[in-house]
Amino acid sequence: MRDLLFPPDKSNLSPIRLLHFVALAIVALRFIPRNWEGLSTPVLSCAKCCGENSLPIYCFGVLLALASHLALLDLSKGLAMQIVVSVAGVLMMIGIARLLNAMGIRRERKSAGTQSIGQVPPVR
Repeated sequence: MRDLLFPPDKSNLSPIRLLHFVALAIVALRFIPRNWEGLSTPVLSCAKCCGENSLPIYCFGVLLALASHLALLDLSKGLAMQIVVSVAGVLMMIGIARLLNAMGIRRERKSAGTQSIGQVPPVR
C-alpha cells in the first residue's frame, strides 16, 4: 500500500501528488481574485502568455532541454553555465509564446475582416 501512495520514482502520478496539485489549485482559486493587479505584472504576463500556448511551449521546452544538455556537455557543467542556459531557455520560451500570440491575433483579425456582416456563409 505504501508503494502505491508514495512511489519511489516521479515518472508515475501518485494519488498524493495529484492531491497536492488539486489542493494548490483550490488555494489559488480561493485566495487570488480575478481582478488582482499583480496578474498584470510583467513576470506573470509572461507566464500567462506561455500558459495560453502550453502545448507548443511544452514541445519547444523538450527540444530546448535536449539542446541545453548537449551544450552543457560540450561547454561546461559549472553552476554559472547552468544558470545562463536556464535563463536563456526561459527567455526563448517567452519569446516564442509572444510570437505565437501575435500570430494568433493577426489570424483572428484577418479571419474577422474577411467575413461581411450582411453575407450568409455558403452551406456545404
